Amino acid sequence: MPQFPIAQRLTLLLLGLMLALPFLQPIHHHPIPSFYEEWLALLLGVLALASFFISRPEKISLPAILWLPGLLLLATLLQLAGGMIQIPMLGLFQSGYLLWAMALICLSASLRERFGTAWLVQVLALALLAGALASALTAYAQRLGTPVPWQILMPNSGRIYGNLGQPNLLTTQLWLGICCLIYFHELRRVRPWLLIAGLLILASACGLVASRTAWLHGLALLLLAGLPWPSRAALPATEQDEAHRTVPQAPGKLRRQRLLLLAFTLVSLIAAGEISRTLPWQHAAGQINAFDRLRSGLVSGDSRLLIWRDALTMIQAHPWLGNGTGNYAWRTVEAAAQAPAGVDTLAGAEHAHNFLLQLAADFGLPLTLAVAIFAIVWLRHVLRGPLRPPEQLALAMLMLIAIHSQLEYPLWHAEFLGLTAVLLGALGSTGKSFRLPRPQLLLIACLAALAILGTLFHDYRILDQALIMRREVRGDEADWRRRMDVFADLAQHSILGPYARSTLAVLMHPDPQKAADQSLICEAAMPLRVAPELMTKCAMLRQMTGRPAEAQALLEMTRRAFRSAEDRAAIESIWQSQEQP
Repeated sequence: MPQFPIAQRLTLLLLGLMLALPFLQPIHHHPIPSFYEEWLALLLGVLALASFFISRPEKISLPAILWLPGLLLLATLLQLAGGMIQIPMLGLFQSGYLLWAMALICLSASLRERFGTAWLVQVLALALLAGALASALTAYAQRLGTPVPWQILMPNSGRIYGNLGQPNLLTTQLWLGICCLIYFHELRRVRPWLLIAGLLILASACGLVASRTAWLHGLALLLLAGLPWPSRAALPATEQDEAHRTVPQAPGKLRRQRLLLLAFTLVSLIAAGEISRTLPWQHAAGQINAFDRLRSGLVSGDSRLLIWRDALTMIQAHPWLGNGTGNYAWRTVEAAAQAPAGVDTLAGAEHAHNFLLQLAADFGLPLTLAVAIFAIVWLRHVLRGPLRPPEQLALAMLMLIAIHSQLEYPLWHAEFLGLTAVLLGALGSTGKSFRLPRPQLLLIACLAALAILGTLFHDYRILDQALIMRREVRGDEADWRRRMDVFADLAQHSILGPYARSTLAVLMHPDPQKAADQSLICEAAMPLRVAPELMTKCAMLRQMTGRPAEAQALLEMTRRAFRSAEDRAAIESIWQSQEQP
């Protein structure tokens, strides 16, 4: 067993906590529902980096995969410099996320070079399994109404979503845990009865979620497990190979074992979803399952098709340089407004729900093609290298995240981005190494990042508390004005200014005497908070400030983009209210 210096033990511990704790965070409030879980993931990632630099490493690995986020970072900075991003702070946020991911890739590669892939992957797998089991218990508590030792987010619909607040994110986390549990069984770290119990817990929780993505994950893993992996005996031995001496030697036996366990998991998942429907449920509509959602999607269509159609329209409009990162939600309004009459629209979607479409919409087709080619070349290089069980597990988990990324946007959540970065650093060659004559400079950079995170937390807590108090206290004019002053101060002085400004725009009442200032706030908030009510309010303020032609143009675009009966009623109600005293 390798000897871990205390600082690097702390680094591994913090990385493990980064892969478990954020998934259990239960607080999700607007305007950024995922703020607290992402902030926690960012914090733990930076602390892991700081701990690593405290150990005074002589060098840090720079793996080839670093070019992938580096290319996106360069493109984002060029868009910022070129004025392509409507809300520059969003470009800075994305740049920060990419820098954080690049640092974690380097950290993971450096730890792998020091201790080997086997030990690194075992630490990651243990953390992911612990987090998945805790999320499974949370799902049971949500479904059955039973208490657990930690705070849980109670569902407000007929679906289960754990403390993540989103069913498909929970589904992917549970499948990651299933992969890790099977991996530990192959290492003979888990006894057969514990394996079966763990699979039943994770699979049945996954069945409660009623996610069609669960089937995709299961089928993809079955296909991956059926591949003829290289013979264990043919692989070169390493110093860290000791961790895998107990792995079954025959690849055929290992393959059959994986296929059997995955098939058992899928059957358990489907059975749990069906059994759960027969149990009492607090929601009048009852609990739905994946079969219900599949039938509904086949009959009425999937909303993703509308989102992808609008994404293709946006790509067609700006195929070379893209629309600019952070501009997607507003561009969906323009795309939806161009849809033929009588066609359903879904304006205001914040993401294309497809990684490649999102890249093409934000950065253009050439950069998307370059990213895809680089990823394929890197993957081929990984597949040509040693593919022992640790590498196979890392590839399987990356595959699950890649599948999810073609249907939603997990990589836009820091907890999944951090996991992906660590997995990427754990695979492939470590590449070049950069000698660190003064590692304390990087430690200072980590301290600066911690200071920024502290400021973000402080400002968001103020914003969050003001919104919570607004919900609890009504009818107090003085209290209302105090809160509006809080939002206005944050909008002017905080890093989170765009979000405070959008909140201010949503809550303010159009006033002819303040229409000029209110119109500026509303216009600045529209690209971030795309909603028919806010756009109609902005049209009203244009009318009040003597711009009737601009008001009508915005109103007509809103009507064309938002076509549902509910949206139409809201638009007309708000627009007609300006005529009332």
